[in-house]
Amino acid sequence: MFLKLIQPLFWCYGVTILLWYLLRLYPGDSSAPVRFISYIAPWLLIGLVAGLGVSLVRSNSHRQRKNYLTYFMAVLLFLHSLPYLPLFLPRFEQTPPHSGILKVMSFSVMGRNKDYPAVAQVILEEQPDLFFIQEAGVASLRSYLADLYGAAPVYTAPGHGGFIAGRFPLAAQEVGQSRIPKVVAKTPYGPITLWTIHAAKALWKDHTMQLRQIQKLAEDIAATPGMKIVAGDFNTTDKNIPYKIMKLHLHNAHEDAGWGFGFTFPTRARRLGAFFPFLRIDHIFYSNDLYAVSARTLSKSGGSDHLPVVAELAVKKNREVTL
Repeated sequence: MFLKLIQPLFWCYGVTILLWYLLRLYPGDSSAPVRFISYIAPWLLIGLVAGLGVSLVRSNSHRQRKNYLTYFMAVLLFLHSLPYLPLFLPRFEQTPPHSGILKVMSFSVMGRNKDYPAVAQVILEEQPDLFFIQEAGVASLRSYLADLYGAAPVYTAPGHGGFIAGRFPLAAQEVGQSRIPKVVAKTPYGPITLWTIHAAKALWKDHTMQLRQIQKLAEDIAATPGMKIVAGDFNTTDKNIPYKIMKLHLHNAHEDAGWGFGFTFPTRARRLGAFFPFLRIDHIFYSNDLYAVSARTLSKSGGSDHLPVVAELAVKKNREVTL
């Protein structure tokens, strides 16, 4: 009796997901419900699995030859899980010939987080060649990072809502139309243009500000030649339009070389993250001249509400430049 009563709920659930797929085409993220479902898209799998299970149990118990809910749920489950499947499969691709590998980190520190020693410790443990910080200024962390590379200096440059730093000299460039500071890292493999971004929030708020930021950033990226890395707190998931705009120009490290969902937000620094993170809104993007060897989300947050993300990017051999 219970299974019979609950089946209509799963029909409604499935139809809602189907409508979401259609409404992503229009009106897309301009609709708050569509935008919200896009943020929680991976978690829709739980309801689809439960609906398929309930329909199968009911079919077996009543010896039904045709159960349309089973077919409906099975098709939706297959379609919805297909984009995530590569994240759980081994990668057999060979790393192309390269000049060297750069370790890149992006870390949204959280403005009210003043535990700078813990933040610095997370960075020190990884020893990134380049790191992109959001929601913290250079002055707050400079003294803690003095011994990051031993006697070698730590170079810093302004970013958007934070700063960019690393083991290579950094030269700030003229700010483009995006108004997001652009920095060039003078690496042994050639110059690499860098941007870090702390995008406007769009989950519950008007999404147009975030969309304009990403559109302007994408225009700047398209107009900039050579190797490029963009990293930061994008406040958007892989199902939202701003992410899709970035993917028109760059690759995503986690999507290419990560494992699992790689959720980065929120941590226990926020009440919503009391148990575990459930959104991936921090990203590292890179250009065709580079190749993602690995990508991962760290388990230590240094008191922030975001988990840092790290990627190893190989500089393809044919891009080598002697400075």
